[in-house]
Amino acid sequence: MFLPEMRKEMNQIKQFIIMVLFPVYFVYAQDTNIDFFQQGAIKAIGISAEGQSKYAAITSAEIIAQRNLIEKIKGVSLSSVTQMKNSKITSDIIQTRVQGLIVGAISCGKKYDEKKGFAEVCLQMPMHGRGGVFDVVYPAIQEFVPKTKPFQSHKAVTSSGKRSFDGLIVDVSHYTSFQPAIVNRILDRYGRVVYEPSMISHQLMMETGPVQFATSKGKAEAILADLGAKNPLFIRSENIQSGTDVVISDNDAENIYAHNQQSNMLHRARVVFLLK
Repeated sequence: MFLPEMRKEMNQIKQFIIMVLFPVYFVYAQDTNIDFFQQGAIKAIGISAEGQSKYAAITSAEIIAQRNLIEKIKGVSLSSVTQMKNSKITSDIIQTRVQGLIVGAISCGKKYDEKKGFAEVCLQMPMHGRGGVFDVVYPAIQEFVPKTKPFQSHKAVTSSGKRSFDGLIVDVSHYTSFQPAIVNRILDRYGRVVYEPSMISHQLMMETGPVQFATSKGKAEAILADLGAKNPLFIRSENIQSGTDVVISDNDAENIYAHNQQSNMLHRARVVFLLK
């Protein structure tokens, strides 16, 4: 009786994964979820009911852990809040990619209590690497990210003997509405894109992600130093749109664009958001 019920429950989880992860709106949680991005993985524990055989208990605990992973990934911002034009969210591409991510979660431990007959299973989804969140989720949602005109400028870096900025720190600590996300964009006042994940290679997306997050300027500088940046530009955001998009001043947009022409800092994903 147990195995058919488990298979049925597993199929139900698969069928509803997309509706859970991709409802009519891309939503985000109330907290910042910075831990997921800094730790590089999303972990969840599943504990079965007591009085089961080892196989049944572990299988049950795995399903519960998958449910908990779904709940946690719901708390990870995907992109700016974008209304889907088509109510049929379960596209084959998204469904296949995200189901593979959940069902293929990596085990981070399991144990069975023979005396009480219950199991505890730990599952994790890495943020980086082949098969990680950035590798699987970003390509699946990329087509739903709003297509926006890119920022362009003819401003040149003046030859004053100073080094070009080779990294970027964006201070968003004064906005509690900002959410770390799979897709955090930097826009100018007119909505033109100064930086977005599509500007970096997929390999870099898997290895580091498009942006990093820090809670102090010193930590932000240390992160950029590890990425090879020795002279970061520090700017302060002017506004936040849809929770995940950062709006900056015209002058800052000009400076970023000009220095990126020399250092290629944006295309190297040398970007850190400074949080409160």
